[in-house]
Amino acid sequence: MAFEGSIDLKQELSDLLKSEGRQMFLRQKRGTQRCACWNDLTKEGDRECPRCSGFGWPYVDKKIWARIEVATQPTSGAYRNPPGAPGFSFVDEYVVYFEQTSQTNVNASVNDWIVECKTKTDGTLWPPYKIERVWDVNEVIDYRENKGQFSFYALRCRRLGLGK
Repeated sequence: MAFEGSIDLKQELSDLLKSEGRQMFLRQKRGTQRCACWNDLTKEGDRECPRCSGFGWPYVDKKIWARIEVATQPTSGAYRNPPGAPGFSFVDEYVVYFEQTSQTNVNASVNDWIVECKTKTDGTLWPPYKIERVWDVNEVIDYRENKGQFSFYALRCRRLGLGK
């Protein structure tokens, strides 16, 4: 039962994602064992590896419709003063919002990755997929409606370098 003037959070986010979001991948580790290409000395995988694409873990990609925004508050002291030139504000933490729907059926977790690829003007992925940015998920917040019904995820992320 909704109160007069109340906001349907799930519908508001759904509308925002449709107008301002884009398709991305939620990349999740598959299994607990590192890929055979992983180099313990350099802490890197082979970017040409067909099993892990250099991430060091076999993975599965799941398409999501999401939006990325700059985080307004750091989650810990480790994020508050990243190195940067004097007089410049440096932000390296972002929040990715995405909806849990019957089509996505995705459960996000810490140490997943968000993979942004080139998209068309309507926000859909442009094959063949060309990775633009990769984000490491550091915190998962699941937002719930009245009576505990799950609505959407907010993932606090830090950008990863793409390597060589």
